[in-house]
Amino acid sequence: MAFENIKRITLVGRPTINVPASMTAEQTLTAMQIDASTYEQTIDGDNLILAAASGSKGAARVRVTEDGVLVPLGNPTFPTDADIEAIAKLFPEDNLFETLENPVKLQEYFTALNENEETLAEEAKAEAVAKRSTEVDRLKAAVEAVRVYAADPEKGLSDEILLQVAFTADKLLVLLEMAVAQELVDKERAEAEAKREADLAAIREANPGFAALAEFAIEK
Repeated sequence: MAFENIKRITLVGRPTINVPASMTAEQTLTAMQIDASTYEQTIDGDNLILAAASGSKGAARVRVTEDGVLVPLGNPTFPTDADIEAIAKLFPEDNLFETLENPVKLQEYFTALNENEETLAEEAKAEAVAKRSTEVDRLKAAVEAVRVYAADPEKGLSDEILLQVAFTADKLLVLLEMAVAQELVDKERAEAEAKREADLAAIREANPGFAALAEFAIEK
């Protein structure tokens, strides 16, 4: 494919770059170490769009999201599994098995993910909290359900249930101890960093020219 009159290059999943006036599209690609032949190439006006070659995502390779939506399997790079899940939420009417093969749509998805990054992050956090709460409730219900069998040696599989209860309790207590220790380490690290920042601020205030001198020393 000829790249005449190309002024912009879009590698799907990355920001569009402008081709320098003194360079050709081919020279720009070479400088960026991008082999255009390994991508699907689409020209949209003066924009060269490069996307993963057809079939690299594998339409037959699918997975089901936690919401029960069937979607294509993601790539190591854009779009990843997480990207595809977010795209499915933002574009519920799109057939991703088709649109994820379209370089123009991929760029639209990439832009939409960036524009909705904060909202998606908040939703993901809320979903994670809800999922954790559900799992904790499930654990409570399980403990309550097996309590009678673990406590009564005459009940069926009482010994096996009691053994598993003891093992789980021991493991949880060990994890709890590790979690508390990590919290203390994180707190001490944060306090040390805050003190260091306060000390540096005091030094800067007492030595107005310190920053400039430090930068000069580093450069030299």
